Amino acid sequence: MFRNAKVIGEKIDGATYRRQSAKRGDAGYVVSRSDLMDIAACPHKWLMSAGLDDDATDATQWGSLLDLLVLSGDVSKIAIVPETYADSKTGELKPWIFSATVCKEWKKANADKLILKKRDMDKATKAAELIMNHPVAGPMLHVAQHQVMVTAEWHDDATQLIVPVKGLIDFVPTAEAIGDLKTANDASMSKWQREIDYRGYLMQAAMYLDLYNAATNGNMTKFLHVIQESVEPYEVCTRRLSNDLIEIGRAQYRAALRKYCLCLAEKNWPGYDAGDGWTEIDALPYMVIKHGMEPVKNLMETWEQEAKEEAKV
Repeated sequence: MFRNAKVIGEKIDGATYRRQSAKRGDAGYVVSRSDLMDIAACPHKWLMSAGLDDDATDATQWGSLLDLLVLSGDVSKIAIVPETYADSKTGELKPWIFSATVCKEWKKANADKLILKKRDMDKATKAAELIMNHPVAGPMLHVAQHQVMVTAEWHDDATQLIVPVKGLIDFVPTAEAIGDLKTANDASMSKWQREIDYRGYLMQAAMYLDLYNAATNGNMTKFLHVIQESVEPYEVCTRRLSNDLIEIGRAQYRAALRKYCLCLAEKNWPGYDAGDGWTEIDALPYMVIKHGMEPVKNLMETWEQEAKEEAKV
């Protein structure tokens, strides 16, 4: 369970939130939801990924840009690429090219900012305005607290370890809910239902609700998603997770924390495959449906019998 939870503040930027004073594998490392997702999948890979370059994709950069424009409003963290630069020898204005020395120096001076071309900034500004003018999302975001950071301690029953945990909640409106701003290529219901499972959004929702309630002695039960498609016309959707999905996420984050504590206690970080060296692969439910075989364990026996019958013929 979470103890000693507290709200650190609002308008907390990503760099501050990601800051760490301990290394991965140390008990003092403050784990986040994204850490727990990776730990649940493969503890060894998570441990060995420390310090590796994490090149942002276009999708993650677009999401970070929307966070800046909609949630923090701090455009000082954005650097717009100039259209021209002055040649150091002749002073002649030339089209901007990052291979030029002057342009390299500009990029280095703005390394702590999100570097964008003007046309991309114009598109993002239009997208942000659509969110803030949305009849449901807009009024809610206008009155909400944004980027609220919460920390707590997870007290693990099995190992008796205490590990620090953190979360960064995109928005906390005055209603009995908290939520997150998301971008997606396709926000249709069927695609989004798969997306929330694949990307760990259920785990995030339950963990953030529990952290916030522990820090405020509250009883919030609803988790909201404001979703915007990342391609024009930047369709905006407003969704709320069901109680059943939040319960699934709660089981997921608690299982991941217990696994993390066990790894810390035993100083053992298993990889994808554990055991005698060979991990058996079984059928997924959709395979059973697709091939019309039930139960799965009889699948090979059925094939073998069919082969024998064909041989007799």
